[in-house]
Amino acid sequence: MNKYFSKPKFKNKKLYIGISFSSISSNESAVAVLDDNLNIILLDKLYTMHDIDHFLKNYQGAKNAVIGISMAKNETMI
Repeated sequence: MNKYFSKPKFKNKKLYIGISFSSISSNESAVAVLDDNLNIILLDKLYTMHDIDHFLKNYQGAKNAVIGISMAKNETMI
């Protein structure tokens, strides 16, 4: 049985990115980037949807990462 905090087993992935959207577009969202050993690489706030789009398009490790997104309850954010 796997422990809750065990490392996910995805082949050829070096980073894990988590994004938590705010419930309304005027509040900031959060992003966290972990390496393969689950060490924190980056913790940051993203203030607009443009910031989130810019982060995902320009972060160098995003193409070789597993990305998890916490969806907002507000339909306009989706």
